[in-house]
Amino acid sequence: ENLTDPLTRSLNRKALEAAVWRVLNTREPFVISFLDLDNFKMVNDTMGHATGDKLLRRLCAKLSLRLRVEDKVYRISGDEFVVLSVGTVRQELAASLGQRIQSAIAEVVQYTCPELPVSASVGVIVVNTFEEVSLEQLLLSADRLMYQAKKDGKNKVLVEQA
Repeated sequence: ENLTDPLTRSLNRKALEAAVWRVLNTREPFVISFLDLDNFKMVNDTMGHATGDKLLRRLCAKLSLRLRVEDKVYRISGDEFVVLSVGTVRQELAASLGQRIQSAIAEVVQYTCPELPVSASVGVIVVNTFEEVSLEQLLLSADRLMYQAKKDGKNKVLVEQA
């Protein structure tokens, strides 16, 4: 239970740290997708926190259905999530993953709060070199990309190699 987020029942940051540590030790290529919901505060402010919570729970459920079995969803905080995808190495596959994440979010928004402009900005980091790589560095890089996507107009996916 200490690895699970109580609201969404997705994995939490502690679980992410353990998973990334394992994959770094095995030196298997992977992708970290850092996503933040655009305009999420509007949901809580206009429709209430119960609807915001429902949106977050539905989002985790939809991502779990839409992504590969080996792709795991982690709630980092509030409306920030990470998807860890082991074995994905090519940049075009990573971009496709980011777009699948956005599509799942759009579906959840459509049946939870369709009148609000909620979307997702996603920063995707492809990791296939392992020299001096840490979880904190990877999250900072993915977070930076996600904020660049927001700055570029929101509802975007940006991809980089680590």
